[in-house]
Amino acid sequence: LLLYRKSLEVLEVKDSLSMTRFFYYFAYGSNLLKERIRYTYGQIKGAEFERNGVLKNYELDFVANSTRWHGGLATIKEKWGAEVYGCVWRIPEEFADELDLQEKGYHRLTVRIECVNSVIECRTYQYSDSKAPSLPPSPHYKTVILAGAVENSLPASYILGLERIVDNGYKGRVEVDIEVIRLCKLIVEVLMTILILSINADITFYVTTRPNTVTG
Repeated sequence: LLLYRKSLEVLEVKDSLSMTRFFYYFAYGSNLLKERIRYTYGQIKGAEFERNGVLKNYELDFVANSTRWHGGLATIKEKWGAEVYGCVWRIPEEFADELDLQEKGYHRLTVRIECVNSVIECRTYQYSDSKAPSLPPSPHYKTVILAGAVENSLPASYILGLERIVDNGYKGRVEVDIEVIRLCKLIVEVLMTILILSINADITFYVTTRPNTVTG
């Protein structure tokens, strides 16, 4: 039996064997990818996928210049009518400091994420320097974000929008396991091809099966 006590960020979960405190975290950048959030830098191995969701009235942007990724970093900026899709992770409270360390240069933000049949109050992170210039991401960083978006089945139109983001063309190494990034890139290329073929197939099916109309 599970009993829940609701708060802004932390839910207390009790069962007959243990008590675990956790918070919901909304990821929209590189932490969309399970391998990234669990095994790279932050070691957030307790993160569990909860569901996908959308943050409304914010837009995705890339700012500053990361020495780790050699390009702009993902952040969110308020913009009426815009939407940022991502996934909600359930993270044990004991990993809160680890996540803060991973998000160095960012500050916590409590946001309401709209999911199917529910709204979840989540912790997310926003780049702290509001005057940081917009800069394109490196191909490596963009690949990780795309891989996470595909892995979590974000809306096809949103994924295509991410794919169209212009990167900075950086071809050197980054401070992340390059083999993982190469693998991500291969996966993204294959899945993007499948996604595009699927969309084209749906359009063709609609065009060839819609009722004929007579004008005159």
